[in-house]
Amino acid sequence: MTADWQLCLAAAERAARAAAEILAHWQQKISVREKSRNDLVTEADLAAQEAICQLLREACPEIGFVGEEAPSLESLPTGTYWVVDPLDGTTNYVHGLPCYAISIGLVNEGRPELGVVYDPTRQEMFTAARGRGAWLNGRAIRVSACERLEDALLLTGFPTDCRGKEHVFAAWRAFALQSRAVRRIGCTSLNLAWLAAGRADGCWSYEIHPWDVCAGICLIQEAGGTFTAPDGQPYSLQHRDFVASNSAIHESMIQLLRALS
Repeated sequence: MTADWQLCLAAAERAARAAAEILAHWQQKISVREKSRNDLVTEADLAAQEAICQLLREACPEIGFVGEEAPSLESLPTGTYWVVDPLDGTTNYVHGLPCYAISIGLVNEGRPELGVVYDPTRQEMFTAARGRGAWLNGRAIRVSACERLEDALLLTGFPTDCRGKEHVFAAWRAFALQSRAVRRIGCTSLNLAWLAAGRADGCWSYEIHPWDVCAGICLIQEAGGTFTAPDGQPYSLQHRDFVASNSAIHESMIQLLRALS
């Protein structure tokens, strides 16, 4: 990556904080209006993404941009580009549940090189850069030391529409029976950030998009974790399903999923 990683990381942090301020402003409007609530959420999303895009382009004008709130994307671009989710955890945000985040990742030739996940309700800034480690509010973080699936706390996410997707519930049941506990918080980027910080030991999810995981992949890997496709093969941003872990329990998670397929 030819871009200055420190400059890019600082720009991404500024952009995440700016988006958080916009989301906080819009949340006050959403909380007092039932009619047209969905339109308000869309406006909040778009406003946050525009702010992120503007700040990133000012700092790094040579880098492309892919955002969740954009026209239909047939395929990811090549080269170096940002991948942004201005509001991950929309349903939580709308209902006032304090589990949502802003996720900003930087991709170079198909590989996440930098990641920022900002949790505005806790003022926690998770950051990572390829080959340089992962941090939480400037403090280095590492994945957990849990060595057995039966001792693990796992995180997961469900597709927006689970109808006819029994494999989702089969995996939940299997992991719930084999681990210490399974949690679903409704925000993929926070799942991955918390895993990188050692607050959970493993995570899996179905039907995700590049903006859901791009920043989190860098966080996980730089914190010592593993991120793959459910069959254990290397993950690419074209995949829709993933398994992530602290590395120690990864093979156990893969074996369980293979047994269900």
